[in-house]
Amino acid sequence: MTDKLKRIFSADFLFFLITGCNLFPLAGLTFFPTMDGPAHLYNSTLISNLLFGGNTTVAHFFALNTMPVPNWTGHFILSFFNLFLSGNIAEKILIVLYLVGLPFSFRYLIKALNPQNAMLSFLIFPFTYSFLFLLGFYNFSLALIFFFFALGYWIKNQDNQYTLQTFILLGVLVLLTYFSHVFVFGMLLFVMVAHTVFNVLFANLDNLGFLVKEIFRRVKIIVMVSLLPFLLFAGYVYSTHGSTSNLSFIDPDTLMDWIKNIRPIIVYNPAEEEMYTKKIAYLLLGLAVIAVYDRVNHLLKNDQSFSDKFFAVLKHFFRLGDFWLFAAAGILYLYFKLPDSDGSAGYISVRLGLLFFLFFSVWLGAQNIPKWFSSIVILLILYCHFNLNRYHSKVLNDLDKMAVNCHEAAEKIAPQSVVLPLNFSDNWLVGHFSNYLGSEKPMVILENYECSTGYFPVKWNNENMPNAKVGTLASGSLSCYWWQNNPANPEKKIDYVFMIGNIDLRTDSCTIQFKNELLQYYTMVYENETGRLYQLKL
Repeated sequence: MTDKLKRIFSADFLFFLITGCNLFPLAGLTFFPTMDGPAHLYNSTLISNLLFGGNTTVAHFFALNTMPVPNWTGHFILSFFNLFLSGNIAEKILIVLYLVGLPFSFRYLIKALNPQNAMLSFLIFPFTYSFLFLLGFYNFSLALIFFFFALGYWIKNQDNQYTLQTFILLGVLVLLTYFSHVFVFGMLLFVMVAHTVFNVLFANLDNLGFLVKEIFRRVKIIVMVSLLPFLLFAGYVYSTHGSTSNLSFIDPDTLMDWIKNIRPIIVYNPAEEEMYTKKIAYLLLGLAVIAVYDRVNHLLKNDQSFSDKFFAVLKHFFRLGDFWLFAAAGILYLYFKLPDSDGSAGYISVRLGLLFFLFFSVWLGAQNIPKWFSSIVILLILYCHFNLNRYHSKVLNDLDKMAVNCHEAAEKIAPQSVVLPLNFSDNWLVGHFSNYLGSEKPMVILENYECSTGYFPVKWNNENMPNAKVGTLASGSLSCYWWQNNPANPEKKIDYVFMIGNIDLRTDSCTIQFKNELLQYYTMVYENETGRLYQLKL
């Protein structure tokens, strides 16, 4: 094979190629429709308007969170590009940054652990379109990029004397992880310290004095580079701590099935997706079996006696890369022990399940697996992955039509208007699709879950917001409808009511009363197959 052909079929070129092919689900989409994505896009528009819009209607309802909370990274990226690009293009740029950044950060870590195992970095691709990502958990997803880059950079440089440049770069990566997602930030600090202790113990078990000094030296560096984000983290925890009385758990049998089926990458329909995710699980297990077989075979070839050289045999059997297997086992323990929700944070089990598979894949990337075998397995995994992508694309295209319909309704809404969204759809993914109305135009949409949490960049301006009413109906005057307002302030008529789904299908007395009030004070100005827009009568 000529040098030119070798370059064409090199692992680096193939990785670029697969990364490009992994972007295909974006093709043909106007938006990238997810459950929480519309809210992130809308709030990024609010950030720009609050910073540069002055004393507007938007500023009466919303305010910037002065606490340096996590969940800023995705919003900052969207806000920046939304200043000079349309909302859907800004969103696609963020999606591309994630879909390129995650594979290359994972590859960077694998090369730091075992430069000869670059092929096994292809294991990351099935986890790019995870359940969490396709639900719109953008900040959590972006945090994984900084997580892998920070770990790879730390591992590559931890045996060296730190220069100012490496110190600053590692500190920036840790800080960016914090500003992306607090859960991933906490995991990063834990893994850095645990890997440091494991690494030093593994290499210097017979030299206790040096061992203690070296652990102290390396942990001191971790403390120094993470001091600022850790102080921010402590302040965040102190300011947002709440009750954990609403704990909810998932039964162990279900959790075990989730591991067998790789639930963290099943998104829309388990019946359609499990046929591929199960195969990926078996293929990962096959790689693990070969890795263990190679280890045992290598051990048996060395004439070691368990009777008189037990610790020597253990040291010969275990390797530095096995830290990631122990870390995966620790994550798995938390996966079965921690609640799925504590009343504020949710999907904890899926997050831990995803981290388990990522850590397990890192461990595989650190093993000595025959290249011919790993290449075959990678091809089969990619085949399953792209079939999953094909199914996801069908669902995304259907959701995109609804997103476009919502966005088109915004053309009928005047800037700085107040909009009450109502959701009558039975599709659980479209709960925040009304936020597409505000993806480019400044307006107040009275459905904004981020503002109620306290851990996003935008919050409700409860002190200054008016008493918003639909006709004569105030928020909470009917048991079935509620929206954000302040009854202590002057009254403000809501300018528009936007409905997803069909209100006519609801026959309960509460909805009928609301509908009568709506028809008395509002007139329908736009309708499409997704919803209707009503405007306040003059």
